[in-house]
Amino acid sequence: MKFSIFSNFPLLGSGKEKKTLVRIAEHVKVSLEAVEGLDSVLVEFSKGSGKVEDRVRYVDGLEKAGDVLRREIEEDLYSGAFLPISRSRVLDFAENVDKISDAAEDASKLLSFLKKDEVPEELMVLLRSGVAKGAESVKLLKEGIEAIEDLDKVRFLIKEVRRREHESDEITHNAFAVLYGHDHSDRVLFLLAKLIELIGNISDVAEDASDSLSLIVLMHKL
Repeated sequence: MKFSIFSNFPLLGSGKEKKTLVRIAEHVKVSLEAVEGLDSVLVEFSKGSGKVEDRVRYVDGLEKAGDVLRREIEEDLYSGAFLPISRSRVLDFAENVDKISDAAEDASKLLSFLKKDEVPEELMVLLRSGVAKGAESVKLLKEGIEAIEDLDKVRFLIKEVRRREHESDEITHNAFAVLYGHDHSDRVLFLLAKLIELIGNISDVAEDASDSLSLIVLMHKL
């Protein structure tokens, strides 16, 4: 019989773990809402709507809510939730989830410094595609947390997150190709390049979070 030093370590062994898992699930949900909120900012921006600032404030509020949840998760861990072998990985997961809403917030605020006619329509399509790919990645993370005790399902979901990240990289590459195919002022060039980078970061940090989730599950299931 195969022996593992982790074989007798249940992932959700007490009420503390279950309470923390609820917070973690809510944290992922809030980050997903922030990414979806960023898409709504892009939609209003492309319309030349006066609602852009309202949508930016909405995303900002979600980022702040995520910060509160991350601190609560940290407090749970410091008070003894989860075993020491996986605590740092849970913290890594929470920090990467927090970076998702950070990137969404930063991207939405950056749009406040741009005008509609400074963003080529072809680039806007790619930006929204990048946000959609990021949202797909975060949704998969959410499913992974909900299925955290099903190792096979979590492995499948993590594989899907990695696939989305690869697709996001291709979108980012295409977005930069479009960007540098147009003439822009130095200011606009800098802002658009940063915007492309921030949107690509959503899928990148979602993949980092999935790596942490993989290790958390493996530590308890091997």
